[in-house]
Amino acid sequence: MQLFVASAPGVEALLEAELQRLTKFETKAVPGGVELEGDATTLYRIALGSGLGTHLMLRLGTFSARRFEVLVRKTAKLPFRAILGDDVRFEVTAKCRKSRLHHTGAVAERVTTAVAEARGYGQKSGPLVAIQCRIEHDEVTLSLDLTGEPLWKRGYRSETAKAPLREDLALALVLSSGWDPTTPLVDPFCGSGTILIEAARHALGLLPGSGRSFLFEALPFFDRGRFLAARDSLQAEMGRPDAAPLIRGADRNAGAVEAARNNAKRGQVGHVVTVEEAAISKAMVFDVLKESTETHGAVVSNPPHGHRVGDPRTLQRLYQSLGNRIGELPDGCPVALLVRDARIARSVGVPLETRLLTDQGGTKVRILAGVTGARGGPNAKGAKGAKDARGSKSSKSSKSSKSPKSSKSTESPS
Repeated sequence: MQLFVASAPGVEALLEAELQRLTKFETKAVPGGVELEGDATTLYRIALGSGLGTHLMLRLGTFSARRFEVLVRKTAKLPFRAILGDDVRFEVTAKCRKSRLHHTGAVAERVTTAVAEARGYGQKSGPLVAIQCRIEHDEVTLSLDLTGEPLWKRGYRSETAKAPLREDLALALVLSSGWDPTTPLVDPFCGSGTILIEAARHALGLLPGSGRSFLFEALPFFDRGRFLAARDSLQAEMGRPDAAPLIRGADRNAGAVEAARNNAKRGQVGHVVTVEEAAISKAMVFDVLKESTETHGAVVSNPPHGHRVGDPRTLQRLYQSLGNRIGELPDGCPVALLVRDARIARSVGVPLETRLLTDQGGTKVRILAGVTGARGGPNAKGAKGAKDARGSKSSKSSKSSKSPKSSKSTESPS
């Protein structure tokens, strides 16, 4: 089967590296995700083991179509009855770009009719699945969403604080930091604890998808025995560390601290994640990094951006306070921040380089990473940090392409 694992923009390279550890099949990173072929076990391993993917899609078919009758005829030839079964309901979403068939509503309606004809009409009462029809340069690609809820919904984050960070982006930030999971990790702006929990689960070898269900479990091809075998095999491969990681967080908001503690318990990491209520200037979480003499722990955080959280007039002083605390740390500690404005991140004093550009809740953000004590850092003054924090010229000039129009049509049972 042909599979596509979608990701947040900019995360494709990290996702491909993750999938190469999960499957033996060849992968290909493309804008928006990773393409690969595989079998049912591959599908199960990705669903359970991918912490960076957003959706897992099954490619149903690819063909050329410039007229609606051709679209309907070729769609109806695909094996929808075998894939969907008799009781599953479906809806079709369409995206069209630079194609003769450009009316998304009409495309979705025609595909809905063709799928209904292929599998047979009748009242359906099963779960609702999503079929995506994408037409680009007259090439049609039909895909089935196998996960339902996005893969980043792990099931543990039922309590949130202001401007929460998605689980997949939190893990991308942790992986981009260069953090060694055998060393401490601290987040002085932890909010509801997503970065702390993702770091702890990663260090403990917990499967990202182990605490949730997937839409493909309702489809005819699902084999529960094979699924459970894939889960047990993958968990055995992940292994367990010799010692529990030291994961520490702080936030000045009491409600956020309570949410982080409760989320950590639901995420099975309450025993390794410690959260205190404290402002950045008084947070004791940095002490665990000062005490680490032979190994260097990391500071990984999503500070207030000033766009949705934080007063822009005081935001720079907040970053300067963060820089003061980081300046107390020994040389060699990794630092990674997710920021909206790379210029204000220069106040931290560490020479930070852009690792990736992505999107958080409709806002363009970047992951910056560096190391304390590097040239230009808080323990070695210089100008390099200011230059690197701006990001590369190509990064600054990158533009987000205009999203194609989309529409959806739902099967009308008769």
